[in-house]
Amino acid sequence: MTRRRDRRARHDSGGMIEILLDAERNLTIGMLDHAEKLYWQAIENDPQNAIAVVGLARVALERGDERTAYAFAVQALTLDPENAAAVRLETRLAEVMTARGESIDRPEVAIAAATRAEEAGRRELEAAARGTPTPAPPRADFPGDRPVPQPAPEPPADAASTRWRPGLFQRLTGRARGTGPRPEVQPPDRADQADTGHDTVDREEGAP
Repeated sequence: MTRRRDRRARHDSGGMIEILLDAERNLTIGMLDHAEKLYWQAIENDPQNAIAVVGLARVALERGDERTAYAFAVQALTLDPENAAAVRLETRLAEVMTARGESIDRPEVAIAAATRAEEAGRRELEAAARGTPTPAPPRADFPGDRPVPQPAPEPPADAASTRWRPGLFQRLTGRARGTGPRPEVQPPDRADQADTGHDTVDREEGAP
């Protein structure tokens, strides 16, 4: 008898999960009427199912009926004050409607649930901040990320090695820095050119 009851309970639990998953899929793709029908079916099987009540609140919110959505969120918190989805939905809707100037009477269960959620979030952040280890320096995982070795600096050169030395042209022409003024190239004498020209003509005329 007990085993049969346990099997029936497991079957009912499995069927409830399938109903809620099917309702979630329909809500995701925008089939609101079918999702709403499935959520009501889950509530009929389990009137204390806060997840199904949150689903009805989401359906109402998708339709733009924020008042009905808020009422379902508060009802879900009454059934399960620790339901995180119900806490977030109630807090968000209360903030939105208050910002628009609408009067809203938040019940004590909703305020207490929101306060607990806020304190829990603050404790988690503080614990994460205390337990955050110091980041390790980056490690080169690829050859391209490794630092390129730099060549060793050259020793300073002495004065003798840095002294100016004449190049090949200066050595061939005999002109080097510091050997004195450059000789000036003088143009040839015109008289010499003239005489040389006459002598050449005379020699050509007197040739046999």
